[in-house]
Amino acid sequence: MGLVNSCGFRYLKYSIGNSTVVSKICFCCFFCKFLAENYEHNHFGKFGLKKTNQSSAKKTKKKQQKKKKNKSKTKIKRKMFEEIEWESLYLKTFGQVPTSRKFVANFGITPAIFVYLWTIITISPENEKIKVKPVHFFWVFDWLKSFATFESLCNKYDTSDTTLRRKIWNLVDLLYNALEEIDLEKRFIQNEGTGLWKGVHLLLDCTVCPIETPNKETQQLFYSHKHHNHCRKWEVAIRREDGYICWLSDGYAGSIHDNMVLKCGELLKELPKNELVAADLGYLGNENIMVPFKRPRGGQLTREQVKFNKKFGKVRVKVENIFAQMKIFQALKADWRMDYEKQDKIFWIIANINNIKIKCSEDEE
Repeated sequence: MGLVNSCGFRYLKYSIGNSTVVSKICFCCFFCKFLAENYEHNHFGKFGLKKTNQSSAKKTKKKQQKKKKNKSKTKIKRKMFEEIEWESLYLKTFGQVPTSRKFVANFGITPAIFVYLWTIITISPENEKIKVKPVHFFWVFDWLKSFATFESLCNKYDTSDTTLRRKIWNLVDLLYNALEEIDLEKRFIQNEGTGLWKGVHLLLDCTVCPIETPNKETQQLFYSHKHHNHCRKWEVAIRREDGYICWLSDGYAGSIHDNMVLKCGELLKELPKNELVAADLGYLGNENIMVPFKRPRGGQLTREQVKFNKKFGKVRVKVENIFAQMKIFQALKADWRMDYEKQDKIFWIIANINNIKIKCSEDEE
């Protein structure tokens, strides 16, 4: 994802909109410091925001005035980056020296991804109304990771309940609007696969997140006899090669079967008729869905069928691994105690963070 310089620093480069952003990661403290200087390519490298060249010959005066306003805004944002001292802010907030392991334990993401998400938010035009501070970003990911009550977080960060709630949900809305859309077209990869997996791009499954016991009128609807609790479920399709999430359905009640979720959704409508999708036995009986062999009543599977199921399971287990990685955030694992619309946003944000992790790992390789 970046290059290691002779001085022991790694420069992390990524693109956001029309800008290219590069941050510096120190291997000594494993914490990110953002540099906002004009890009000049030399031996050590001065990294910062690099704007794409745009032809100004055919621009009107109104568009030129808009450009001047945008330039002034970017200058303000550069000052914001320069003023942020993440290491001292972490030390002041938590009373500990920041290391990569402690950071992931507190927030569920690495420092590099934390800076990436912070950069996306500060570049977003909606941030000018809300005026988010770096400390508020700690609040959000601390809450997502621990899913502690707002009362306990108020005592931890020494702030009022109304301020904490407002800032957290403002940042959640910012992330929801600023992050990339989950695109089904990204399922295609260079390696098309051979043999059993030739032409199979997606692995499909449903996952559930528990909720508090709802009202008596809806208790039966949300109760899952399979998981023995009240929950909501989402249908997720990942890329077979690396687990990149390419499809995410709306939230459904826990009592609805996975097969019914597939039929109610639009995944099969958007896929071509000849494309297969790998799934478990919960989707048995659907066209274009490849499932393992089911043992007949009173009978046994043949050796070939058992071999097929083993090969199938080794690949399909990637979906379960992705769900496990997403549920390191207790907001998806603990009983949800708020509006279901907010739960949909949180699930979508965490799914998008998982895609960012995969992008980062691919760039590092």
